[in-house]
Amino acid sequence: MIKAVLMDIDNTLLDFNECAKYAMRCSFGECGLEYTERVAQTFFKINTMLWNDIEKGILDKEGLYKVRWKYIFRELGINTDGEEFEKYFLKYLSRSFSTVEGAHDILKYLSGKYLLSAASNGPQFEQDNRLKNAGIYDYFKNVFTSEAVGYPKPKKEFFMICLEKMGNLLPSETIMVGDSLNADIVGAKNCGIVTCWFDYEQINCPPPSHADYTVNSLAQLKSFL
Repeated sequence: MIKAVLMDIDNTLLDFNECAKYAMRCSFGECGLEYTERVAQTFFKINTMLWNDIEKGILDKEGLYKVRWKYIFRELGINTDGEEFEKYFLKYLSRSFSTVEGAHDILKYLSGKYLLSAASNGPQFEQDNRLKNAGIYDYFKNVFTSEAVGYPKPKKEFFMICLEKMGNLLPSETIMVGDSLNADIVGAKNCGIVTCWFDYEQINCPPPSHADYTVNSLAQLKSFL
């Protein structure tokens, strides 16, 4: 019997793509740089690559902050200090709060039935602030981040600590909902936690073997929760 729901934040509840574009536009404007769609395309390609390295344990977030915009500006041919620009980007990203369609409705529904917690690899202050700005922070009993927990998803330790802090729940009493097949689904399944893959990108591929459920809209969670 499910007693608790762990929900990823970016591209599950908050639309990271739109939030990042907002942060880029504001940062480029403040730094006197011209923002184009090519900037966003390059950012998402390199950011995905670097976050994959974080999930594999070959990079940490401090390393990400040092190299992310350095790599992006190099590819774009922009002569700007990437590590310094990262500070502007993170400032505006922490203020962003565009939600995924149906986020408010599903959180209201789930919080009335389950112990509801967020589970993210993002920085604690940034994620807390964004959830508050979006008006959804108060739905959560806990906001677990890799920074606070001490381990990133998909490491087993991240999920085991979450279970402990939620009252020593059994893995079978908890479901993880998220868009990342590796960080959210494989990571949680390796702990015995029930899993639901949110197909945020609308890939519509066959359900992954590690996912007990697959949805392509948050509203579909109501069909089994």
